[in-house]
Amino acid sequence: MIRLALLMLVALTILGCATQSASPIAYFSREWDDGRLETLELYADGRVLMDHAGYIDRTTLTSDDVEVLRAALTTIPAAADPASLPKLTLTVADGSPVVVDAEPGTVGALFLSLLERHRLP
Repeated sequence: MIRLALLMLVALTILGCATQSASPIAYFSREWDDGRLETLELYADGRVLMDHAGYIDRTTLTSDDVEVLRAALTTIPAAADPASLPKLTLTVADGSPVVVDAEPGTVGALFLSLLERHRLP
């Protein structure tokens, strides 16, 4: 009985590690003029990992929120002015990074809200 429980615990641990290693579907970063960098990783299952210049934070989005972000990722606008600060950069999966702005209603505004407020507007 104890052996079975240990085997189940090992199997669940391995399964948990395997699901945690999935690649993010999007990366978002905010770079400040003083060099501070904040990053956000969005995963398909709704997990969000944020690094606020060394302070790690996590949250989980609903499936509806993930779908809103997926839809927004299909309409990334032309690159914003790379000289504007703070610099906002969005990378979809393994694509090239794009500098975005945070105008209301844009994909940049959605990700910035998630980074700052840990939720969508």
